[in-house]
Amino acid sequence: MTTVENAPASAVADLEYWKRKLGGDPPVLDLPRDRPRPSTMDSAVRTAPLRVDAAAVRAFGHLARAEQTTPFVVTLAGYQVFLAHLSRQRDIVVGARLAGGASPTPLRTALDGTPTFREVVRRVRQTVREAEAHGAGPLDDLAAELCVPRIPGVPPLFQAAFHHGRIGERAGRVDVEVALREAGGELAGLLAGPADLFDESTTTRYAAILQHLLGRLAAAPDTPVFAHSPLPPGERERILYGLNRYERPDIAYTTMAQPFEEQVRRTPEAVALVSEAGSLTYAELNARANQLAWHLRGAGARPGAFVVVSMERGLDLMVALYAVAKSGAAYVPIDPELPDARMAFMLEDSAPVAVLVDGRARARVPAGPWQVLAVDEDAARWAGEPARDVPPEPGNHLIHMLYTSGTTGRPKAVAYPVDGALADIFWLHGAYPYRPGDTAILKTSYGFDVSIWEIFWPLYHGSRVLICPPGAHRDPARLRDLVDEYQVTAMFMVPSMMQPFYDHTPPGSCPSLRWVFCGGEAVTPRVRDGFHERFAAAIVNCYGPTELGCVAETVLPVEPDAPVMVGPPPAHRRAYVLDDNLEPAPVGVPGELFVGGEVGIAQSYHRRPGLTAEKFLPDPYGLPGGRMYRTGDLCRYRADGVLEHLGRIGRQVKIRGMRIELAEIEAVLAEHEDVAQAVVTVVPDKGGEIAAFVVPAAGRPVPVAELVAHARRLLPAHMVPPTLTLVGEIPTFVHGKIDFGTLLRLERTPAEPRAVVAPRDGTEAKVAAIYAEVLRRDSVSVTDSFFTLGGHSLLVFTLIEMCEAEFGVTLAVKDVLGALSARQLAALITTRTATGGRAA
Repeated sequence: MTTVENAPASAVADLEYWKRKLGGDPPVLDLPRDRPRPSTMDSAVRTAPLRVDAAAVRAFGHLARAEQTTPFVVTLAGYQVFLAHLSRQRDIVVGARLAGGASPTPLRTALDGTPTFREVVRRVRQTVREAEAHGAGPLDDLAAELCVPRIPGVPPLFQAAFHHGRIGERAGRVDVEVALREAGGELAGLLAGPADLFDESTTTRYAAILQHLLGRLAAAPDTPVFAHSPLPPGERERILYGLNRYERPDIAYTTMAQPFEEQVRRTPEAVALVSEAGSLTYAELNARANQLAWHLRGAGARPGAFVVVSMERGLDLMVALYAVAKSGAAYVPIDPELPDARMAFMLEDSAPVAVLVDGRARARVPAGPWQVLAVDEDAARWAGEPARDVPPEPGNHLIHMLYTSGTTGRPKAVAYPVDGALADIFWLHGAYPYRPGDTAILKTSYGFDVSIWEIFWPLYHGSRVLICPPGAHRDPARLRDLVDEYQVTAMFMVPSMMQPFYDHTPPGSCPSLRWVFCGGEAVTPRVRDGFHERFAAAIVNCYGPTELGCVAETVLPVEPDAPVMVGPPPAHRRAYVLDDNLEPAPVGVPGELFVGGEVGIAQSYHRRPGLTAEKFLPDPYGLPGGRMYRTGDLCRYRADGVLEHLGRIGRQVKIRGMRIELAEIEAVLAEHEDVAQAVVTVVPDKGGEIAAFVVPAAGRPVPVAELVAHARRLLPAHMVPPTLTLVGEIPTFVHGKIDFGTLLRLERTPAEPRAVVAPRDGTEAKVAAIYAEVLRRDSVSVTDSFFTLGGHSLLVFTLIEMCEAEFGVTLAVKDVLGALSARQLAALITTRTATGGRAA
């Protein structure tokens, strides 16, 4: 391409057009891939045949004539809609060879809003006309002039190509390309993608989607393009109803206590509960719970009522929870360590008929219209009540109401039904059965939804429950000793507790463990592999928000290189991965997870009708009147029906055109053995700079340089945080959400600190000052690279303007690319000044 310094006016105008069209951070196409993008790709290509029938070709011809354009433009517009559907992006660049062009021209089209296909055709027509009027020239020259960031493995300017005819010599050098040619009134051709990125099944699936979309767009050019399902009807039906078969569970019980009562009749003298304070048989636990349940019934505890439970773990807590279940009321856990104001809010909000406490917590409960009963001290008050079972009332009642963090600073309460809890337990039992003689351990807070797997499930099948002493669940060595002493066969652990547990446990320990259920957080490969090195127990990875219970589960394979999945959904769940129009996403394409079904969905957010309506929606794919819950989680289906959890929606950011999952960076940092917690965010005033904050593991100081090296081994260069700051803890708000504002006010540590090299002369000092101003930094070293410091293509032009104004010289983009540091640019300016200020 002709340089700006000696170019005619028309060439300068052409370059200015391309700067406007492709300047800034051009989007990087983010198609769903089967494998991570390597830094270099080989030449192997996967292909799949394409065919557009004669009816669609005729329709494209009619549309082209009506819009005064060519069928090529119409077909290209359809291809860009296809890319937007698969990538969930609305800013699309495609390389296509235009008439008379020697190489493909980057054609950038914005598909924002709700355009019809006719409107997209008009936008593409305008783009093509402009591109033809401002010839792009050789791609490498254009990329250099535009200062497009060079990212290993990412083709610059565009990652998708469109060919009218055969795929050319660039085959395999972009992520996806399509070639179509006329053949007997139809269009025939290929869709191709690098074998490094895609399996053959994926390219075949993408080709089918493109064929379907082109047909739909041709038939309905005045329908919004994103209102079309990208899926052919048969594939749409398969994903909705065939990928995971739905079956309504048969739940014959109306309380959580009934399956336990049946087991009491089978094994009344078997030990049900064991603790350091003693033990209870099935018959003893049943009798004590019945007497308290009859007393609670007299206080108004029945279906529709709430009973607050605020007690430490112990035998009395289990009596209290079973008593509430027998009464038909729902229990509301309140941690006795909560601040007074929060406890008062939860009591007022739930309006319980009674509050069950132990003697130590009685003084914490404020006065109100509720009875306060100390289960350990007041037992004489209900000692005369019947020991027989309380007859259950018909209907689907609530098991509990759990308070979780809310965005307003006030917790929200999730009201969850009995049938959903029982459906999950029965489903899990089919795969991971408890047997008489087995031992579970109650160590999870009863304010956490999965605690019902420890409280109720084992006692439905003749097993016993070991009650973990208060505080022992946080002591890995003590927990290990309890597992060995009581021969625990199954337990639940959050992933962040798994590493401390296995760090304190030599290989081969805890041989009694058969299942370790985990959830509440993502399981990293390092935690999984470290656990498998020491234990024979299987890790069951469980996923599901409080509003749903268990949405998916799977045993994690003993394979170090295997991805961590959350598994297929149970038969009683309808799990949908949907796009922004609530249409099912293709296999492999991310979307938001919605979950429906006739059981297993929370009743509501207590006294929060607006929030309930926002999150619990009518289910368009289930039975009439059915509901589905909007999880806010980004997921995708694999071809075998297994769900992959990709993080929370809203945690994706774009930096230099690349879409980045902050959760992925957090997961990589957290995999380091000396890291207890990692949080990653974006600095608002630094052009999208990533900032990482790391809490070192106790007693394990970790050098920042070691963490950076760890990140560089596992992440692409553009995802390695420029700053990585060690902190003692991650600050949170009262509702438990991370306080990013406080983190960003800390003095951040550069990931790769360099000695600040001072200027040698006045020119270097002025250039360094311009660098600092453009990059919004207090100071810079004259040897630092402009791009390493956070510079990008838009800022290059600001840098040039300021240098030209300061020194009276003319600079080109290639000057900055060739002189990346302030010292190098100062030397160039000095030379340029000596030759009269013009580029050589």
